Amino acid sequence: HAGAGYQTARAGAALRESEERYRRLFSAATDAIFTLDRQGNITSFNEAAERLWNVRPREVEGARWDQVLPFETPAMVAEQIARAMAGESCACEAWFRRHDAERGVVAMSISPLVEAGRTTAVLAIVRDVSDQRRVQSQLLQAEKMSAIGQLVGGMAHEINNPLASILVNMELLLGEAKD
Repeated sequence: HAGAGYQTARAGAALRESEERYRRLFSAATDAIFTLDRQGNITSFNEAAERLWNVRPREVEGARWDQVLPFETPAMVAEQIARAMAGESCACEAWFRRHDAERGVVAMSISPLVEAGRTTAVLAIVRDVSDQRRVQSQLLQAEKMSAIGQLVGGMAHEINNPLASILVNMELLLGEAKD
């Protein structure tokens, strides 16, 4: 039975090693990650989530997500979380208030965590896409201005053609009037 004790010790060590690897990955992720239990309480919150919302895990773990995460459309986010609780993975974008009161937008992937065939929790992976949206908006604005410039240039050309012929005819008429 000494072999059974050794195997149990090895299994325990392997489990601790696996858990530690999971914690390192969870902490090192550049995207914000948090998990929710079936009641919508935050059960884990990584460092990227701390930076995004400027809160500490001890301030939010155990609290309902909609009480501590500053989403501008909590009903829409709640709908996505409910879909995940029902077993469906989903993705969405949501506006939120940053700690500096600026408005930001995040892309979220929300997935069910299934144990023994039953959804027991929800995993949310969140990426701040505010800068990307700002750049996209600026590019769209630049494209609009370029299109307006081309339209105005074309209109000016279309107006100048008849004006040029009118001016030539006027000069001819003035020349004849002097004669």
